[in-house]
Amino acid sequence: MLKVGIYAPYVKNEISLAAVQFADWLVRCGLDVEFLSEGKVNSGIHSIWDRKVRRADSVKAILQWAHGATHLCWFAPNMQVYAISRVVANDTPQKVTKTVFFPHWCNWTEHHASFFRVAHRTICLSHDLAHWLDAKYPDIQTHRTWANLVSPSVPLSPKKGFVRREERQLLVILDQSAVLDIGSVCVDFFESLLTEHPYLKITFAFLKSLPKCYKKAVRMLIAKYPDRVKFAGNPTYPEYIHLTRQHDWIYFAATRHRLGSLLSHLHVTTVPIVCHDVPPVGGHILDNVTGKLVPCGIHERPVPVADVDVQEVQQVLAEMLLQDEEQLKDMQSAITSHLLKKQESFEKFIVKEFVA
Repeated sequence: MLKVGIYAPYVKNEISLAAVQFADWLVRCGLDVEFLSEGKVNSGIHSIWDRKVRRADSVKAILQWAHGATHLCWFAPNMQVYAISRVVANDTPQKVTKTVFFPHWCNWTEHHASFFRVAHRTICLSHDLAHWLDAKYPDIQTHRTWANLVSPSVPLSPKKGFVRREERQLLVILDQSAVLDIGSVCVDFFESLLTEHPYLKITFAFLKSLPKCYKKAVRMLIAKYPDRVKFAGNPTYPEYIHLTRQHDWIYFAATRHRLGSLLSHLHVTTVPIVCHDVPPVGGHILDNVTGKLVPCGIHERPVPVADVDVQEVQQVLAEMLLQDEEQLKDMQSAITSHLLKKQESFEKFIVKEFVA
């Protein structure tokens, strides 16, 4: 059996979530996978990998992880761990342990770029990221390819209309990028939506602990609308699936994405997502087909960052709330069919890159 080693952080972030999704794809395609964590190991990332991942806390652990591997996949560029892994890597014309680098949007340094030079293959998990890296490093000749990331999970049975016909259930997910790039106004404008749409109910969830002013703003909304506003706290990734299915729509307020892996994670619920139109969102959401994209400007800081106009967000959410049930059903069905096509394509990509 082919053995693939994955090296990645194992905490609650997009890189870890992308790594476990990719690990699941490899297992689904019949490969043996060992997951080595860069740094601490958190729980609540994945129901199975939470128990199987090991820490890179010794030379022995690294050597055991790399021994016998046909491929070593790097979601975090660590030249020290890479050097240790090469001690047991196969390096003959007949048998080579391939180094596969999975870059993401970040504040790139020469440390990251050095992995381009040592990798046998660089795989970008979105078309947008591949273009961005081509423009950033035009003189580094690497064996690069790309495929838009998709969750390997079987799509849940498509939802059929509203959770409750007399209500509209909206899940709002806030992350640190919303804090940095939008500010507390990203909570404030929901009061006007609640006033204008008396049938609207909102659940707020935070991807990580957010500043006190955000929690205070949500608590004030709960105090004013105790039957219509809830706070779900900081759910684990598996809990997000159950939480999402209790809603008609998701507004994911992120303004920047490292890989977009939470979008692929949430899509299996068949609940449409509203998101700012910043790369790589377009590789996950088809506007007015599987969700809604909020128009926005793009800043390079140096990664793509959405320049959000809160009035645009409010307008898109208001339009969404006016949709009838048939329109929502069409979107729910489109998510399923689109997801199945993407999964079929991604599985072929995995087989071509790792098995064929």
